[in-house]
Amino acid sequence: MFTTEATAIVLSVARTALSILSIVINVGSRNDKGKRAKTRNIHRYAIRDHHIAPHIAIQ
Repeated sequence: MFTTEATAIVLSVARTALSILSIVINVGSRNDKGKRAKTRNIHRYAIRDHHIAPHIAIQ
């Protein structure tokens, strides 16, 4: 169903959202280094499981 161009666009949008999210996490939790690392790991796994995996499945 999906063309490779559409898949590439979706992946680039997801990658951009990921970078923006990581910047927001870093700025928002700069005071507490332990909390920052924990939050980053939680979001990394959540994004990997719920966003990147479906796009791989589409391909």
